[in-house]
Amino acid sequence: MDELHVFQLAFTDTVRLERAFEVLLEATDVHSCMVEPGTDTARFLATARTGDALLARIYGDGGLRWCSRHRIAYPMANAARPRRREVRHGAVHV
Repeated sequence: MDELHVFQLAFTDTVRLERAFEVLLEATDVHSCMVEPGTDTARFLATARTGDALLARIYGDGGLRWCSRHRIAYPMANAARPRRREVRHGAVHV
C-alpha cells in the first residue's frame, strides 16, 4: 500500500469549502475526510498521487487560501513506544 498523507486545506469562505467537500466525498480513493466550517478548513487522508490530483481540481475551482501536506509516519514494529504523558492541573507528568 502506498503511504498516506494528511492534506489540510483552508478556504476563503464556506461556499468554497462546501464545494471542496463535495469533490472529496465523490473521490473513491480518499480514506477519511473532515470539515471544520467555523474555520473554513478541510482535512483528508489519501495517497500523494490521489491527494495531489484532488488538490489540483479543488485549486482550479478557486477559493483555496492555504494547503499543507504531510506524510503519515508509521512506527516500525519493533520500535520502542514513547512514554505516555499525562497532564494534571496544568503540569505535564511523564
